[in-house]
Amino acid sequence: MRKWLIPVAVVGMALMLAGCGRKEPPMPVADTAPPAIVSMTHSVQVNALVVDMVLSAGDPGGVGYEIDRAPIDPYCNCVGFWRQYRAEQARPQWVGTKLKVLLDLRGGKLEYAFRIRAVDSMGRLGPWSKVIRARSQLKLEE
Repeated sequence: MRKWLIPVAVVGMALMLAGCGRKEPPMPVADTAPPAIVSMTHSVQVNALVVDMVLSAGDPGGVGYEIDRAPIDPYCNCVGFWRQYRAEQARPQWVGTKLKVLLDLRGGKLEYAFRIRAVDSMGRLGPWSKVIRARSQLKLEE
């Protein structure tokens, strides 16, 4: 029984050490500036979060965006686990134009946190925006 215990332990340690490091895919190298959110405003309208933003990209192939959403824990008032909510592929016509994005807030009494980042056609990711917290303003009958 001891014969197989040591090789299993060695393999397990090797797998744990191989799992260290960055958990994102490598970013392509380019001479142009990375994609970014130039300006962004948001407002809550009844049961939707309205985000107006302008994206920039140094890549002529265009720019897109990713939106993550996480529920707010009502007990600790802290952000839960982030999950991808929406992703739009890069489009050349979106560079420098004002985009309006509607995000659904219909979830009863739940409050959500959103974060947005720009993505260019080469797959380069911009920095995350500040966290936006929003709750539906629609009153539900109990």
